[in-house]
Amino acid sequence: VVVSTAKSGEISLRSNGHSFTGSITMPDGSGALRLYGSGFDISSFTGNELIIGNYNTATNAVVSGGSFGMLSVGAAGNCTVTGGEYGAITVNNYYSSTASANPTYSARLSITGGSFASDRVTIQNASHNPASESAQLSDYLAEGFKIIEVGGAYPYRVVADDAVAELNGKSYATLQKAVDAAADGDVVTVFQTGLSATVSGSSRTINLKNGSDQPVEVKLNNDLFYLPSGSSAPFSYESPKDPGSGGSGGGGGGSVSKPEPDVGGMPFDDVEDGDWFYDAVEYVWDNGLMNGVGDGEFAPGFTLTRGMMATLLYRLDGEPEAHGSAFDDTGSGLWYSSAVSWAAENGLVNGYGEGVFAPDEPITREQLAVILYRYAQSKGLGFTGMWAFRLDFNDAGEVSEYAYEAMCWMTMNGLINGYDDGTLRPQGSATRAEVAAMFMRFVEFIG
Repeated sequence: VVVSTAKSGEISLRSNGHSFTGSITMPDGSGALRLYGSGFDISSFTGNELIIGNYNTATNAVVSGGSFGMLSVGAAGNCTVTGGEYGAITVNNYYSSTASANPTYSARLSITGGSFASDRVTIQNASHNPASESAQLSDYLAEGFKIIEVGGAYPYRVVADDAVAELNGKSYATLQKAVDAAADGDVVTVFQTGLSATVSGSSRTINLKNGSDQPVEVKLNNDLFYLPSGSSAPFSYESPKDPGSGGSGGGGGGSVSKPEPDVGGMPFDDVEDGDWFYDAVEYVWDNGLMNGVGDGEFAPGFTLTRGMMATLLYRLDGEPEAHGSAFDDTGSGLWYSSAVSWAAENGLVNGYGEGVFAPDEPITREQLAVILYRYAQSKGLGFTGMWAFRLDFNDAGEVSEYAYEAMCWMTMNGLINGYDDGTLRPQGSATRAEVAAMFMRFVEFIG
């Protein structure tokens, strides 16, 4: 499309439900073009300004080339830039200088390619005070910056498609980078489970927040946090007072050691003397097998995941060296990576095939029995030769064939108990309190 004239220096192009693919050239390479609607795929634009969206018309466009004096994404606009040369960039969520921000739509700009004359982008939101400010684009590009979003649920935010953490509106590709940048009292929002980082440097409290719609497990130093969706928990780090004392250590980071129990018991507000699981939680806490989930809670009613189960046995065995990873979804450097690798190497855990272990999936009671039984067998225990044992529970038929021997041995020795209604619930999940009780009985039994 070649535009010959443009009234008042600006023209509008509406898709009206159709798609548009091609290049657009403005008169003498100047003037502004505003796009309305969906389905725009602009291979090249030559002009002074390209405007994506309006106050109340949802507009979607992909721009892959061209030369721009300014690219503007307005309210209800969603623009993806894959190439081109750009001068100024503006992302705003208002119709005019006197109108309020649109509460329904946000303005969204995604950048995956192209070159930019300035490393600053102007962010404007009529509901935001101040109404206009600049974000340093190069800072975000260095962290994998891909999206600017203004309005909607946020005054403004700059995020990355592959971000795993966010701090003060800035996204990070690793939790470690976010933690390193966090000051005392800052909130670090995480978007996926299995993340870990080491806190060092100055003493400070970092608040972890789950920004995903699923529960996550995050490890900072030696503390494991279980965070339901939307929840938060503080992590307090105390820097070593004299890193160079006590020998030839080189100083620096340090780590948080397990806090001493309170005089009146453990440091958990949700575990009280008289609870059926009190002694079990105290046992796993004192022996360094299980930690709290943050904010003074042990979360006895939360379900245990497969990754956490592998970690418990790994700790019980003294955290020996692990080699590589047997699964595609357990990665390296995650808090459960070494534990799952070690457990797989020693035949304690299996995956679901095709490289899947599912570390964040709740562990079932029969899976728990099998893993503990295999560990017991590695210590010379378990059934040998001919054996027979009746699994006397109302739902014994629900025990999987591969788990039957383990369930028999575990129940015969009182390591896994049934419920008051006569069921064993082999396919049910196990809570942290139940696992603490099983582990206490199991460790004491195997000696």
